[in-house]
Amino acid sequence: RLIDVIVASGIERNISLKLTQLGVDVDRATCVDNLRRILDPAQRHGFFVRIDMEDSATTAATLTLYRDLRERGRDNLGVVLQAALKRTVDDAEGLASANVRLCKGIYLESPEVAFRDYEAVRVNFVRALDTLLADCDADPACGAAQPGLAMRVRALLDRGDVRGTVKHARRAVDLLPEDDHLWRGAAATLLGIAYWTSGDLEAAHRSFADGVAHQYRFFSRGVDSSGNVEDAPPSTQDVSVQATFAAPNGLTA
Repeated sequence: RLIDVIVASGIERNISLKLTQLGVDVDRATCVDNLRRILDPAQRHGFFVRIDMEDSATTAATLTLYRDLRERGRDNLGVVLQAALKRTVDDAEGLASANVRLCKGIYLESPEVAFRDYEAVRVNFVRALDTLLADCDADPACGAAQPGLAMRVRALLDRGDVRGTVKHARRAVDLLPEDDHLWRGAAATLLGIAYWTSGDLEAAHRSFADGVAHQYRFFSRGVDSSGNVEDAPPSTQDVSVQATFAAPNGLTA
């Protein structure tokens, strides 16, 4: 009923749920049945459903159920991985072509199963991201490709890999849809930082201008009196932007 109400309202929609809400820690068959009762109308109405990740006690069951449903043709289904868990890079190897949201994780886990040090979590995040995006070099339409391309660029810049940043930022700008202002803006801005760091100020200026234009289009959207989303004017002539850039750790100008 809630899905029908959301559809009738006309709002943009996706669903995020936790399998413990559906009984995964009580009875797997019941959980699968409950999930199907959500997935069927969601698929019919064009919803995307994200299975959220919980603490490590449910990780194996969550991923097993997700893979089983994907193999049965549930293409409107995604899952989450947590970089804090030590098993995540291995889990990512089997999900390179799936729709995966990678986060750092908020659960306080034992040191046997999870990293607690910030830097260790960050390093594991980058490793998992590289693994998830490995297949995207050959298949730019894979589930993680669009936001993942910009995320990979940010990770490379974080590591001080200017050449890799330029390569993948250019690729992200080429592959991302023209109207994907959020991620194209992010990729162009990161490309500008890489150019600036390498001393190519002219190219940096072009990339920054492109990034600002896309971000302006994304963040300047409004809603009119009838509730319709209005895009920002196509020109940034009336916009003044003042920005200060500092090189990330490990980079030198």
